[in-house]
Amino acid sequence: MNTKKAILSALAVFVCASIQAQSLKFNPNKESEVKLSWNGSSLNVNVKNNGHHKINDFIFEADKKLHIKLDDFNFDGLEDFAVWHTDDGMGTYTIFRVFVYDAKKGEFTENFPSCGDEFINLIIDKKNKSLNSTYYEDNIPKQCVTTLPAKAANR
Repeated sequence: MNTKKAILSALAVFVCASIQAQSLKFNPNKESEVKLSWNGSSLNVNVKNNGHHKINDFIFEADKKLHIKLDDFNFDGLEDFAVWHTDDGMGTYTIFRVFVYDAKKGEFTENFPSCGDEFINLIIDKKNKSLNSTYYEDNIPKQCVTTLPAKAANR
């Protein structure tokens, strides 16, 4: 009977650990395959592109759960990704880190807003090809409009 309990306890720990670790695969273009894996506050980016393989790890200073959003953040026709979480206070706003795919290099680079330190409450404006976010100046919320440079896309 004790063996059965031990096996069930070990299985429960394994299932809980598996639920926390998440992964997502996508193809930013025809030649590339990307696997994102995240657990807690760390993200692993694994890119396979034309026979080359690159791995990058990123750490996030957040106590809240990380989420992934796929979109074309620099409007070059290639799929990029952002990692977001709610703020560590009351969770009233979202904080984004934006990563844009460079097809020539076969890797993602992090991009930052043109004002403020981070993309807060990010909205993608496809019509104007910009990223709109909030930043604070003397505790006053203001709108930041960022236009990321489009890379020469190898599709």
